[in-house]
Amino acid sequence: MGLIVQKYGGTSVADAELLGGVADRVRQTRQEGHQVVVVVSAMGRSTDDLLALAGRLSGDPAHRELDALVSTGESVSAAALAIALGHRGVPAESMSGERAGIVTDGRHGNARIVHVDPSRMRQLLDRGVVPVVAGFQGESCEDGSRTTLGRGGSDTTAVAVAAALGADVCEICTDVNGVYTADPRFVTGARKLDVLSYEEMIELSAAGAKVLALSSMEYARRHQVPVHLRSSTRSDVTGTWVGPSTRPSAHAGLPADPGQPPVTGVAHQSGLVRCTVSDVTQQGAAVIGATLGETAARVDMFRYGWTDVAGDRRNLSFVIPEADLAKVSSSLSTVDTSRSSGEWRWTPPLGKLSVVGLGIGDHPQILPSVLDVLGSLDVSVGEVVVCPARISVLCAEERLSDAVVAVHEQFITTEVEVREDRVLSYWQGE
Repeated sequence: MGLIVQKYGGTSVADAELLGGVADRVRQTRQEGHQVVVVVSAMGRSTDDLLALAGRLSGDPAHRELDALVSTGESVSAAALAIALGHRGVPAESMSGERAGIVTDGRHGNARIVHVDPSRMRQLLDRGVVPVVAGFQGESCEDGSRTTLGRGGSDTTAVAVAAALGADVCEICTDVNGVYTADPRFVTGARKLDVLSYEEMIELSAAGAKVLALSSMEYARRHQVPVHLRSSTRSDVTGTWVGPSTRPSAHAGLPADPGQPPVTGVAHQSGLVRCTVSDVTQQGAAVIGATLGETAARVDMFRYGWTDVAGDRRNLSFVIPEADLAKVSSSLSTVDTSRSSGEWRWTPPLGKLSVVGLGIGDHPQILPSVLDVLGSLDVSVGEVVVCPARISVLCAEERLSDAVVAVHEQFITTEVEVREDRVLSYWQGE
C-alpha cells in the first residue's frame, strides 16, 4: 500500500458533475489499497471572479485582505469534494492551508512555503480519513495571517504536502494528457513526453509551458518528489513522469548529429513587454533589480551593461508579462532618478520562443539553426538569451505561432518509444 497525493485543478472541479468524477477517482485509488491526500484548486474561474470583485471595490486593495478574499475559492472546492466523498462512503475532511500545516513567509500574493507540519494530515490518514487540502494558501510565519502562493500555487501545495508526508508520488491531475513537445493548440505534430527530468520541466515551465507551475517543479527537485502529470478523466493515459535526471531518456527530438544534444521541446510565451532605460549606474541597476523583486512580477532577460557610451553608466533592459506592466511601472516610478538619467521605454507586445534540452546551450549549432529557421520566415529576432538547457529569442507577437511551428518541425524529428513497463519499473525502483 502506497501514499499518493493527488492534486486536481480548477477545470477538473469546475462543477458538481466534475467534482463527482474526482470523488469517484479518489475512491477508486483507495480501493486499490492506497492512502490518499487530495489537494484542490478553486472551481473553474472563481479566482478570477474574486480578483475582479476586489478590483471593482478598490483600485489598490490591501494585499492582506486580497489574499483573504481570493483564497476562499480553494476552501469551497475542498469542502465540496469532502461532501462528495462522504456521499460515496469515503470518510473525508476538508482542511485549510493553515490547518494542513503549511507555513509561508509573509509576502502576500506570492508567498513561499518555508515549512509544512504534516501531523494533522497524518492523524486523519491513521484514522482512515482522506484529507482534502485547499491549495494555494498558507499561514504567514510573521503574523499568522492567510497568504497565497501565486498563480499555480496549488501545484506547489501538492508537491510540498507530498514532500512532508514522504508520499510515493504526487499526481497532478488536469485536463491534459501530459507534457508535450510543444503546445498542441499551436503544433498539430506535438508529441507527448513520457518522462522528463526536473531540470527539463523547470526550463519548460520557465519558458512558458503552463502544465506545471515553475515553483512546484523547483520544490519537487529540491525535495526529490516524484511527480506524475496525468489526465483527471482518462485513467488509460500514462501521462508524464517528472523526476531525477538519471531516469530513462524519453526525448522526442533526436539530433541528426550524434554529437548534438537532444531537444526536449519548444515552449513559448505571448503578451510580453520589454523595458529599456539608458544611463543607469551600477548602484541604480541594483536598486531597479530589488524594486522589481518586490513587485513579484515575473522578470526575464534582465540585462545590464550594454552601451556605446564610455563612463560608469550603462543601458538596462528586462522583459515582463504585459499583465504586470501597471504595477511594475508604478514601482519603478519611485526609483531615485539620480541613478538613471534616461527615460523608461516600453515595447509593443512581444512573443518569446524557447528551445529546451539538457546541454543545448553549449552546442555551437543549435542557436544558428534556430536563427536560420526564423530568418527563412522573415521573423525578426529582438533579443537572444542562451542558457545551458534553454535558448530563448524574442520576436513580434503576431509571428510567434509561425515561429513555434517551424522551429518544432526543425528539431522534433524522431520519436523515441519508451515502454510503459520500463517507465513504471524505474519509478517503482525495480
